Amino acid sequence: MALAGLIAVVTFGVLLASTKREHPREEAAEKKAEAQAEEGEPGGPSAGGGGTVSVIEDEYSIELEDAEVAKPGSYTFDVANRGKVPHDLAVEGAGGEAKTPLIDGGKKARLEVDLATGEYKLFCTVPGHEQLGMRKRVKVGS
Repeated sequence: MALAGLIAVVTFGVLLASTKREHPREEAAEKKAEAQAEEGEPGGPSAGGGGTVSVIEDEYSIELEDAEVAKPGSYTFDVANRGKVPHDLAVEGAGGEAKTPLIDGGKKARLEVDLATGEYKLFCTVPGHEQLGMRKRVKVGS
């Protein structure tokens, strides 16, 4: 019985260790986003629309602060995870999908996207989080 308990604990530890590691491309993107956030690179507006959108993520909500995503253009989403568990932000719509790497609790990331006219879904791709309320719909253009 003790052996079965030990096997269960070891299996659980291996599972946790292996699920924490992301794909090398995602790790590289995460490091780039962290470096940009530390440097404070501005995401200036482009012609027509665009600019910087502050996004606050928590268990289990996404809030856009003091921003309007109404006109097509280049947008920088500055995402802060105020929760305790990792989250990410995906933007899905007419132009495809882009997303941040996983953002640990208390950390930030940046996502730059070009939004054309259309409807977009902002959501967390962590399994189950979208269903728990981590989603927003935004309409760009007319």
